[in-house]
Amino acid sequence: REKMLRSYELLARYVMPQFQGSVISTAASNRWAAERKETLVSGRVRALDRARQVYAERRR
Repeated sequence: REKMLRSYELLARYVMPQFQGSVISTAASNRWAAERKETLVSGRVRALDRARQVYAERRR
């Protein structure tokens, strides 16, 4: 019984959204982010570096 319920849960979570069209915006968002990965990563690295710098300055 537990395996059957787990199967239904997986079906509802991963398969049905594909057929209902509810994954379209998530897939589009993933594509958008993948296309801009280098820009997003470099911005993240700069932000982290800046945060570390500010933190170090405050600790002095």
